[in-house]
Amino acid sequence: MTPERIVRFFQIFCILMLLMLVYTVSLIHPGEWSIGILGQCLVVLFAIECARAGFKLQRMILRVRSDSLLRNSESTPISRWIGGNVLRLAMGLSVSWGGVFIHFLRGSVILVYLLYASSLLLLLTLRPGTCPELTEP
Repeated sequence: MTPERIVRFFQIFCILMLLMLVYTVSLIHPGEWSIGILGQCLVVLFAIECARAGFKLQRMILRVRSDSLLRNSESTPISRWIGGNVLRLAMGLSVSWGGVFIHFLRGSVILVYLLYASSLLLLLTLRPGTCPELTEP
């Protein structure tokens, strides 16, 4: 299995997991707790930070050079490329958990669906780029 195919497989897996999560959470009725505006703002800020961290951490992982790592390290350019893309997908999926949290605490329904949609958008717009194996001699 090629590295590109591994990343695409994980991308499809994350999208299906998000859709199953949204469906399952829609079947569960929230409890009696209620989250205030401040709590909703904190959850949204957390979701924004998760999305931003996905982009930043992916770039940090891809920037590491092989010669700067220890000689006995298992890290290769291909494994860092796959790891960076998987990390970005995982962080994109974590945005939807903010929607789950707000749903269970009876927050704004519009905000819940906005977090779900932004998570789906992050998962759908992943462009992994070219694999280092194909660009290096």
